[in-house]
Amino acid sequence: MKTFFSIALSAVLVAGCGGSQKQGKNMSDLASGAEAPPDVTPGQKIERQISKEARADMAEAVVFLAKQEQGGLSLAECREAAGKFREAAEASDKLIEAYFNAGVIYQRCPDHKSAEAMYKKALEINPAHAPSLSNLGEIYFRGGNDLVAQQYFEQAIKADSKIVAARNNLAWLLYTKIRAAKDLASVKEIEKEALGQLSRVLAVDNDNVVAYSIMALVYMQGAEKNKSRLDFAKLLLEEGKKKNDKYAPLFNAWGLLHMLRANVGQALEQFRRAVELDPTFTEARMNVAQVVLSFRKYDEAEEHFSYVLKQKGIS
Repeated sequence: MKTFFSIALSAVLVAGCGGSQKQGKNMSDLASGAEAPPDVTPGQKIERQISKEARADMAEAVVFLAKQEQGGLSLAECREAAGKFREAAEASDKLIEAYFNAGVIYQRCPDHKSAEAMYKKALEINPAHAPSLSNLGEIYFRGGNDLVAQQYFEQAIKADSKIVAARNNLAWLLYTKIRAAKDLASVKEIEKEALGQLSRVLAVDNDNVVAYSIMALVYMQGAEKNKSRLDFAKLLLEEGKKKNDKYAPLFNAWGLLHMLRANVGQALEQFRRAVELDPTFTEARMNVAQVVLSFRKYDEAEEHFSYVLKQKGIS
């Protein structure tokens, strides 16, 4: 039986220099109350029959979303589009893709509570639905619950070894552990696992710019003791740029590389490019602000610091 393809890939939490928008030390309510994921059976399948009416409902939801996206999706339109997929799912039996797509759109709104509910609905039908497992992991990671997030990423990979989003997300989480470590030698196994996950991503999708970006960041760690790591990071970023020269975290990573080489002017250029590509990229804005502050460009620094504080709910 032919099944529906999802309208959106699993979201990826990586954003370059520590760029996933976590809640900090305090977990969000969703993350603090997160339950462990189901223990999945690899390759688990479910029996189902999708009616013509359900297919029509799904197609209508896709058309509605495409129309709304033409002018940019407002919060109300985002929720309405997600509702269309939710209605399609509730009117049918085992229409996992509709629940998943509703979750993806709610996540974009952002309405993480509703997104969580949709992904959980999908998992009630099929506990081995890898994209839903991966995206729940992202929600919990952003909410500050690294432990449960990692469990979801690992179960998503167990359910589908080719799911690149979960592998990238897991690699990013491992990278944050490496970056927080005081002694790189103590996290060699973590580094090995992170690089292994990213290598598997590139084996499936050699054009995956996210994997190139994270891998470069991993190699930048420990460069103060081994400068050759920077050369390899540069090669990875160059390869990533060939694949996608509009990916903001890649340019943020370029900026970090230049900072490690004491090329402050070039670093600032790359950080600014990252913000230009994604004005909501708070990590890149912080990097711009810190560099221009050292140049006594106080107005520009204030602009970026103010934006970041506003995003964090601090005025």
